[in-house]
Amino acid sequence: MPETAFHHTSHRVDIAAPAGVVYGLVADAVRWPLFLTPTVHVEALDLEGADQRLRIWALACDDVTSWVTRRTLDPAARRIDFRQEVPGPSEPGVTGSWVVEELPEGSSRLTLRSALPASATRTTPASWLERAEHDDLLALLADLKHLAERWATLDEHIVAVEETLRVDGPAELAYDFLYRIENWPAQLPRLTRLDLVEETPGIPPLGGWPRGGAGRERTPPGGGGWVPPRGGRL
Repeated sequence: MPETAFHHTSHRVDIAAPAGVVYGLVADAVRWPLFLTPTVHVEALDLEGADQRLRIWALACDDVTSWVTRRTLDPAARRIDFRQEVPGPSEPGVTGSWVVEELPEGSSRLTLRSALPASATRTTPASWLERAEHDDLLALLADLKHLAERWATLDEHIVAVEETLRVDGPAELAYDFLYRIENWPAQLPRLTRLDLVEETPGIPPLGGWPRGGAGRERTPPGGGGWVPPRGGRL
């Protein structure tokens, strides 16, 4: 069996914030969607001590893609190693590490190193990283720098909004209604049309046309949506 060739990358950014703060932001991946531009949702599948297994949904070149990653946290060394799972056992995934170094005067340096198979296809997480390398990864590091340098007031920028509706029926039926968005135009009077193309299972880009005042159809402010697989949250 031929040995797989890997493409290695390294990105770093200096941050005017303590190394412990920067490491904490990288380690707390579940909160990434609140602050980091490319990240849509992170679901914790398994959290056992220093080992994590996460499913991540993120934007890459205007597409939403999803993958499962395993991470090993080392707070003492301020290092996080990750390995992305892939569909086939013979298909290697992306591996890499986040490393935070302490610099003089309370600043720090964040380095993201990764290795991805040179032969990766569009359907694998490796190709997501390759496509996102020059734009989305740089945006991710820039966001982390921006957040870390404002860590003292970070929670002041979070606004939580929640609405609750009681449904007299099983939770499975309520979820099924939300999941089957292709049926909404026939079930929701204010929605006249919906375009749905699900190229990747569970991640359909969509556009909806709600009915505005006087019965006129309004063009949506933006196209694109995200639906996780069954059992998750919409």
